[in-house]
Amino acid sequence: MLKTCLQYTWLLLMVPVNEGNSVTSLPCKVHVELGLQYRKVSWYKVDEDDGFTGLVLKNLQTNETLLYKSAQHSYQVGEDYSLILSNSSLSDCGRYRCTLWPPVGHQIKEGDYDFYPRGCPQPVKMQKSDVVQSKQQSSNQKDSTVSVVVGLVTPGSLLIIVLVVLAVTINNSKLKQEVPYKSVHL
Repeated sequence: MLKTCLQYTWLLLMVPVNEGNSVTSLPCKVHVELGLQYRKVSWYKVDEDDGFTGLVLKNLQTNETLLYKSAQHSYQVGEDYSLILSNSSLSDCGRYRCTLWPPVGHQIKEGDYDFYPRGCPQPVKMQKSDVVQSKQQSSNQKDSTVSVVVGLVTPGSLLIIVLVVLAVTINNSKLKQEVPYKSVHL
């Protein structure tokens, strides 16, 4: 019996960065509710471990912009909620999150934007690939999962994959050979 699951990998975008002499505008990728007056917009940089670093918060009612203490630049927010980076550099590479704060009773909107111009170290992007499950031909007839991984495979990562598969296989064969403990009463 075959079942198909989805696995995701990161995709890459290549745009040039002109270090030190440009203004870069990162769009706020959210679906706004037409006619709704949002109260605030905030921008964060998403860390590799999915943590956040606060950059800027703009009160759309008073037009006041506040930088978070963790901000490394002087950021601005455009009229279209975009994040404006002055003199962008390679340290600005990464994923950014825009958050729109609506009036009470409406949903907060969030959207991510990947900013990886030429010269930035690129993350491995996940593409949809099939993960196929097949029946294991053993005495207990358990399902096993065979994964097809798409992406760059280096010799080091290939060695790790082989070692993990080998360890799991050895562990499974030991479990099948174990004899259950018998209780002995003295």
